[in-house]
Amino acid sequence: MANRKVGYSAGKSWNQGGTMVEYHCTACGLPEYKCQCEKFCILCRSDFNVRLCQDGCYYCRDCREVCEFSVDEMQSYE
Repeated sequence: MANRKVGYSAGKSWNQGGTMVEYHCTACGLPEYKCQCEKFCILCRSDFNVRLCQDGCYYCRDCREVCEFSVDEMQSYE
């Protein structure tokens, strides 16, 4: 459920195959811009610069870079 094929609107991005995808929170099933869950990095528990990644979990910038996770590029919060 982390990646869904969807039509164009805010909060979507293109994957490498050219398909538009939107990342969804594993807890509530909503995209990042609608998610009301408490946002913190699931690895280090930081709440600074966290973003929803392709696996449906939130990660801080440092953990995203180390793990090479991508974020929904259409939603720019940082």
